[in-house]
Amino acid sequence: MKIIKKITRKKGLFILFSLIFVSAIGFPILHYLYKKRNSSEERKQHIPKKSTKIIDEKKDQSWQEIQNFAQDKNLKEVDFNHYKNQIYHQTNNKDLEQKKQKILAEISELANSTSETERKAKQKEFQDQEERERKEKETEEKKTKEEHEIKEKKEREQQKELLGEWIKGDDIYNFYNSLEKEKEKGILLLDPLYLGGVAKKKGEEFSSSIKRLVEKKLNKNNLVFMPANQTNLHWSLIVYEKNTRTLHLYDSLNSLNFNYFSPLCEELLKNITSPSFIKQEKTPQQTNGNDCGVYVMSITDFLLKRYKNNSSKMNWEISDSEATQIHKYVQEKRRKLNI
Repeated sequence: MKIIKKITRKKGLFILFSLIFVSAIGFPILHYLYKKRNSSEERKQHIPKKSTKIIDEKKDQSWQEIQNFAQDKNLKEVDFNHYKNQIYHQTNNKDLEQKKQKILAEISELANSTSETERKAKQKEFQDQEERERKEKETEEKKTKEEHEIKEKKEREQQKELLGEWIKGDDIYNFYNSLEKEKEKGILLLDPLYLGGVAKKKGEEFSSSIKRLVEKKLNKNNLVFMPANQTNLHWSLIVYEKNTRTLHLYDSLNSLNFNYFSPLCEELLKNITSPSFIKQEKTPQQTNGNDCGVYVMSITDFLLKRYKNNSSKMNWEISDSEATQIHKYVQEKRRKLNI
């Protein structure tokens, strides 16, 4: 019993000395680190942007140089406020230096005037010239802005013309309906506007829509054909193969839709049993901006027929000779749709 008390007493003393040591050493260290962090944050708050600080200092230097030059030329009675405004309105070093040199040259001319009347006339001439240049600059900036807007509008129209909107969701929807009787069991032809609608959603709404798509559509069918429409600009095709858990991507315009639908495809894979894959398939390329929707229909038709002939070992690659065949399908469908 005495031994236990002795050990307990020693253990208590050890804990006590440990606490005293931590208090003496640890707390000052923590206080130092806390103080250092706060002082660092305070410095960050008070440091101005380097570029802004430098240009402001140069403005002050330039204005002081102009004032000194005017005093040397004995022009103290001349009002130089408009020159000061010109200096402090500059936004970069190059313009500031040019404006300073121009003002110094004008002050030299004012100093060389033979009379007060001549000096005032010259000063008014300089001010009028500055006003003309200011208006010309504003006009030029406005013109540049308008030209930029016209260029952007033209580019948007060219893009719209390139990508086309000839094939609407209804056209593909009607075509998919016509295939319903011919397609094999376990194949779903998704509403053409469904995937594009999901891609536009954000946050929890997006995640919930993806889960529903996987649970209600992908998990319950062997193949799911999903037309992918990017804001009425371009159509491509995504096919989900349940057996291999693979998304096959077909795009007839240089994979234009790939970046837009990548987040959606990646989210789909997260909700599909691993391992799952995305595969960009070699796709016959359209030769104009109007046929993307027709290619979606033609590739769908081609793949369905291939699957019907060999569903046990489906080949998703399209050879060059098969691409030629699909091009012919496109021309036939264009004639039928009268586009």
